[in-house]
Amino acid sequence: MLDMNKKTSEKVFMFFNGALLVLLALLCLFPVYHILVLSLSDKSAIAANKVTIWPIGFQTNAYVRILQSADFLRAFSVSIGRVIVGSIINMVVLVLAAYPLSLHKEQFKGREVLMWLLYIPAFFSGGLIPTYIQMSQLGLTNNPWVLIINGSIFIMGYTILLLNFFRNLPSSLAESMSVDGAGHMHILIFLFIPLSKAALATILLFNMVGLWNEWFMATIYLNDRNWYPLQTYLYNRINLSYDFTNMTIEQIEIAASFDSRTLRAAQIFVSTLPIMLVYPFLQKYFMAGIVLGSVKE
Repeated sequence: MLDMNKKTSEKVFMFFNGALLVLLALLCLFPVYHILVLSLSDKSAIAANKVTIWPIGFQTNAYVRILQSADFLRAFSVSIGRVIVGSIINMVVLVLAAYPLSLHKEQFKGREVLMWLLYIPAFFSGGLIPTYIQMSQLGLTNNPWVLIINGSIFIMGYTILLLNFFRNLPSSLAESMSVDGAGHMHILIFLFIPLSKAALATILLFNMVGLWNEWFMATIYLNDRNWYPLQTYLYNRINLSYDFTNMTIEQIEIAASFDSRTLRAAQIFVSTLPIMLVYPFLQKYFMAGIVLGSVKE
């Protein structure tokens, strides 16, 4: 009887727990869905604030306008390139930094000094002005490479997370490979990296989201707006009116058929799609990677 009551209470708890999680998920997804609904609604319905859950006066003119906008497509391609190149460089540097720092003191002399040099910038920033002076002296102002080189805001924290994950791996495996004649690079590539897929996938996702969403850096370091990433482009466009001077008659008719909020909603929704599409492929590693390596045993 006691076991039956326990099972019933567990089922009730699981039901309400699941319902709460579903509700929280819907609350998180609703703003994105509402943006999609606005982008597909008629301008008169949006102006009257009638759009709530379903599109009113269904139309796709805003997305047609996006595909015809060279500025939007250029900013989109800059963001894609920034995420791809930046993620590759950041992950290579991250792995090469975390592996030697995860070794014992006897294996890597001076590790403690380097660890302190890593901890200090992880918690204390030099500030905007010193960073700008540094980027200027390196010749990176008005240079698109600044979006990548200076774009890893949390790479120090990721290094600490990954080196703790490496330390928790069985040391006997590395020792056996070392006895067989394997060097550090061989051990890193064929042992540590395959066993660290969960942590690496989680860090990669965080890094991609950070690079994709970052917008402020371009406004400081870049004068050429042709190199603005998508988020900076959207920030500058959000309060600007349409420029009809360089548009054809057909483009003007399309732009006049929807409200300015419709175009902005469509642009915002398109800007969220890449990360939303990438997440399902990394989700199976995410839950394990977010915990593993965060605590040092």
